[in-house]
Amino acid sequence: MSLQPDGTAAREGVRIRHYIVSLRYRNPGKAFRIPTSVELAKMFGVARSTVTLELKALTEDGIIIGKRGVGTFTNPAIEYIFPETEHASPLIGLLCGDGQRFFYEHYAWSMLARTGLELTQRQCNVSYVSGPFNAGEISESFLRTGLSGGVWISPPEWAAEPCERLAEAGIPVVTGEQELPGIPGAGYDFEETGCRIGRMLLDEGCRSIAILLSHEVTDLVKDGIVRAYREAGAEPEFRLYYRFPEQPGLEQFGRDVAAGDVPDAVYAHGYSSVRAWKTLNDNRIPPGRCRLIVNRHSLPGPDFRGILFTHPEEAHAEALAGQLISRLRGEEPQPRFCRIPCDVCRIRTPEDAPVFLPPP
Repeated sequence: MSLQPDGTAAREGVRIRHYIVSLRYRNPGKAFRIPTSVELAKMFGVARSTVTLELKALTEDGIIIGKRGVGTFTNPAIEYIFPETEHASPLIGLLCGDGQRFFYEHYAWSMLARTGLELTQRQCNVSYVSGPFNAGEISESFLRTGLSGGVWISPPEWAAEPCERLAEAGIPVVTGEQELPGIPGAGYDFEETGCRIGRMLLDEGCRSIAILLSHEVTDLVKDGIVRAYREAGAEPEFRLYYRFPEQPGLEQFGRDVAAGDVPDAVYAHGYSSVRAWKTLNDNRIPPGRCRLIVNRHSLPGPDFRGILFTHPEEAHAEALAGQLISRLRGEEPQPRFCRIPCDVCRIRTPEDAPVFLPPP
């Protein structure tokens, strides 16, 4: 592609390119007439010179061809970058968050990768939709690029509006992990996961449970633990280390442990799992005295012993793909939002432990 005069023109050039490539994708084997440079400039709100540069690049790439006195058309003969099919496969937009992430940790990237793999195995093609974007830009992007549907992983709260707008236009979108009002999708049942953890803690005679870091997942796991204890006619004793003004922080947890005030179990969410594991090790607290609970994506080290819960990512991806394909067929998926409990297990020996790869 030819160099653009500045960053703004380059970004607009990509939008124009994606729009024209989508016309070729949606019309396989046909010479589809594209709008004129004047029409494209008006459509995208850019200078005509920006459009001219992008059309030149697309012509050089063989994606469009000009016919003197007739117009410019998509090139039906170019097959090496397009599926060789009579009818275009569904093109699914894959999004994550608000599009402004600087990087993707293992948890987010794993969900994106498995979802994309599941969709492509079901004869769909995937287009990653990047941001930053807002509600209006998402709807416009889906409509202009001719996406058949979308999967939105960890959507922000404002995502319900563009999802509804796209559904009205016949473009279904399902959400992953985060449930939005009225929008189908799939996520993890963290309350049921907490209940499973609670039953394990009861079996081991744990009463006092420290919880590190406040998070929506933390609250659901806590609710599940309470449910398990109450079903057994007991009440857990929680110690909250949330690092808020009204609660002690992780530093206080370290001071309490050093002073010998050790809880029976610790649930550590995200990065706090490494801090908790280090605190217990530094104070030579054996796993049998304080049971550490973490999720697989926050495994603190190869010598971890405790309770581990793992997100069943393949089942999550299968549920998302199934939900979306049902809607593409005009069917209403049941249940509307599928909740999948996490797998919970005890790690007692090196043989039980999952593979831990240290950072480079």
